[in-house]
Amino acid sequence: MGRWFFRLASRDLPGVGVRVTSSAEPTETLIADAADAVFARLPAQDRRRLSDVPAAIHHLQAQVQALRRRGAELERAFTRAGVDQSTSREQSAEQGSLPAAELKAAAQAVGERLATAIAALENLRLDLMRLQTGQGSTDDFTADLEAAREIGEEIDRLLAGQREVADMLEAEETIPR
Repeated sequence: MGRWFFRLASRDLPGVGVRVTSSAEPTETLIADAADAVFARLPAQDRRRLSDVPAAIHHLQAQVQALRRRGAELERAFTRAGVDQSTSREQSAEQGSLPAAELKAAAQAVGERLATAIAALENLRLDLMRLQTGQGSTDDFTADLEAAREIGEEIDRLLAGQREVADMLEAEETIPR
C-alpha cells in the first residue's frame, strides 16, 4: 500500500526518482554519479559550454580509484613486512628499517592526495548544483575545474614517482610494484 501511494504521489513530479545505492559504493562513485545527474539537468547551453566536465569528473574519479588501489598495495606491504604502522618514520630509520619508513611516507602521501581528490570531486558537484540553481557562475566553476585538473596532475606524478621508487627497490620486496 505504501509503495503504491508513493508511486502515485510522485507520478507527475519532474526528475523525481530514488536511486538506491549500496553503502559499499566508494565515495568517489557516489559523488561522480551525483555530479553526472546534476550536469544532465543543466540547460543545454551550459552543457555545451562545459562539455569537458563529465570527462574531467570521471578522470578524477579514476585517479581516486587508483589511489585507493595504491593504498591497499601499501597496506599489504606493511603486513608482509610486519611493520607496526604506529611507529614514527624517525623510529623506523633509527631501527634500520628505512623501507618501512618509506612505506609509511608513501602511504601518508597517498592518503593526503586521496582526501584532496575526493574534496575536489565534491567541489565540482557543488559547483554544478550552484550553476543549476542560478547561484553560481561558469567562471567560478572553471576555476574549480582547473584546480581539480591540477590535483589530478599531482596524483599522476605521485603514483609515477612511487612506482619508480618501487622499481629501484625491487630487491627489497617490501614496496609493492
